[in-house]
Amino acid sequence: MIFEALLIGLFFILITKRRINDDISFSKVSLYCLLVGILLNICMMVFTKIDFGYLTYIFIEYYFYFHVISLILIALGMILNYKNPGLLIVGLGFILNVIPILFNKKMPVSESDLLKTADVYKYNLIAQGRSLSHGIFEDPIMYILSDIIPISTPYPMAKVISVGDIVISIGIVIYIFYISRRKV
Repeated sequence: MIFEALLIGLFFILITKRRINDDISFSKVSLYCLLVGILLNICMMVFTKIDFGYLTYIFIEYYFYFHVISLILIALGMILNYKNPGLLIVGLGFILNVIPILFNKKMPVSESDLLKTADVYKYNLIAQGRSLSHGIFEDPIMYILSDIIPISTPYPMAKVISVGDIVISIGIVIYIFYISRRKV
């Protein structure tokens, strides 16, 4: 949903003849939180896809903790920029996504909604328990915040999203609107 929100925001700028402000600023603490959270997320992707021996073992064994810490750091980095309503909303969306992960050790995904996406590879990965970040649960805690909203065909990038993903996307669009101004 992040990619789609960026496209919507940029499309908005285009049709309203606005441009991005060049005076965008983040506090040092929020920038540090964002960078560490994003870097940790990148490390999780790299070290769980490519075998780096013991380092890969550490990232797989403690994936849950790395995942939660990275999402909380990203959320904190956004929330610390509370003067920008878009970033505050993005941060709250990340918090909404962290809640079911904390209770279930992975983001719960609705099996019936996952089947609606017709993505066999993703379904098999999650259903067989091979995904480190997502899982299908009998009765997940905080189900309402889980991935339970299917976006399927004719949409080209079928997926199941959560309320937090929608909140993040809305925040991104608001942020892009906030940092843009009319062309003079």
